[in-house]
Amino acid sequence: MEPWSDAQGSGGHTPGSPVAPYLRIDYRWQYLESDLDANDYLLEAGYSIFALYGRVTQYEDHAADENLDIEQYYGLIRLGETDSFHFPGGFQIGLGAGAYLIEGNDDQGGPALTLPVLFYPSDWFGLEFRPAWASINRRTISDYDISISAGYRFIQLRAGYRWLWVQHEGHWLDGPYAGVSLGF
Repeated sequence: MEPWSDAQGSGGHTPGSPVAPYLRIDYRWQYLESDLDANDYLLEAGYSIFALYGRVTQYEDHAADENLDIEQYYGLIRLGETDSFHFPGGFQIGLGAGAYLIEGNDDQGGPALTLPVLFYPSDWFGLEFRPAWASINRRTISDYDISISAGYRFIQLRAGYRWLWVQHEGHWLDGPYAGVSLGF
């Protein structure tokens, strides 16, 4: 697997493709419990194999009137193929390093890694797995997000499931979500 080349002057990028976008904006609404939900925002901006990636999730407990925010920021290297013999749609795997922040009653943060994998067997359908691992207060937080998407160039509707796993405590803030992705 070779990174995209600049042979076509576009970094191997097809405008509107969900794989290796110049700019991608996602919104997701996650259901957790009857009084607990989340709004999730993702922004990815890059060119060719390099990208900056940010994600902010705002959890809101309506019954207790409490909020918790999780922020992730990464520098990302993206490798993959588009419209090749092996993958007629698009495939991308990334490696990112950055920071994972939890803001609530007690703000905490630490270093983090992410390894997003995107597979789009066609222009209108795709699968994504976006895991992240952080080390905060000598505990590992595993953040897993798996989704399917359907749509066409520039816009994808998305459905998925996200769960967080905290070392020595188990699962936390897990549930299904629905959303939309805009890519350029």
